[in-house]
Amino acid sequence: MPKRRIARHKIKPILRLSHEAGRSQRETARPCGLSQPPVQTVLKRAREAGLACPLPEELNEEALAARLYGERRASARDAEPDFHEVRRQLKEFRHVTLERLWQEYREGCPGGYSYSHSCALYARWHQSRDPVLRQDHKAGEKVFIDYAGPTVTVHAPEGEFEAQLFVAVLGASSCTYVEASR
Repeated sequence: MPKRRIARHKIKPILRLSHEAGRSQRETARPCGLSQPPVQTVLKRAREAGLACPLPEELNEEALAARLYGERRASARDAEPDFHEVRRQLKEFRHVTLERLWQEYREGCPGGYSYSHSCALYARWHQSRDPVLRQDHKAGEKVFIDYAGPTVTVHAPEGEFEAQLFVAVLGASSCTYVEASR
């Protein structure tokens, strides 16, 4: 099983602490919040890469990680869904769902994100794009009315009929009234 990479921001402290006063791997691991094996891996890779402390000033975290672990390759998970297109389709097509759009994404990118993770990514993206405008309404001043969604089948004693849902919402209290109307 391949070993996982150490976070880039922890590599320099590991090398610096292990160099100071000849600390052991266990003594180096503790302040970095790691166990001994990851520290051992970083030190081994640093020796193999010919790195010694003090590190050159021009070597930033990204370059240091590239020297220890090689260049990062793009993976299937790097292909995020096009959230602009997802939002456009959700708005434009009434019966499109996030799950259906995710299925289309996975057909094009089989190793992509799981449904729950892509939903979380979309929610985070959507939240960062849509500022919320809070509106205060005085009690009894406004009522918002509309017909909601597609028609529904109503089963009544006099028979079945197709109806639309009439919805009215009071602005201040958000009290809602719903009625099926022919």
